[in-house]
Amino acid sequence: MTDPHQQTEPSTVSSLLGGLGAALMDLRFRTVVSVRMLPAAYVVLVSGLAAILLSRTVSAFAMSLWQGLIELFLVTPIYFIAGLVFIRVALEFVHAVFRIAANVDALRDWSQDIHGVEALRDALKTLVIPKGRGGNADDG
Repeated sequence: MTDPHQQTEPSTVSSLLGGLGAALMDLRFRTVVSVRMLPAAYVVLVSGLAAILLSRTVSAFAMSLWQGLIELFLVTPIYFIAGLVFIRVALEFVHAVFRIAANVDALRDWSQDIHGVEALRDALKTLVIPKGRGGNADDG
């Protein structure tokens, strides 16, 4: 039985982060990490947007009370909603591009499988159908 208070130290970054860490350390780029990073990127971008707008609002209040109130109740909500829409659309576009790339890879694999089946069918035709018995109208 293991001691629940005993802490094990991860030996590598990939063991610390699990599958994401292994994908980050993949030097041949066999796995796509971007799609798994989209939620974190969304949180970081929205937090950055909120921080920028908060600093603008504080600066406006430092200039005058009325300018701060206008910034707080009119300008900041409009910028925040517009920024959210822009961030969301941009990240959904990135996600769609990676989904299209995955579908293209799947189609390539599928077409290679079909080509392999057609080659096998042609090889079997030569074994099963003797010459002169192919069922053509000019054979007989």
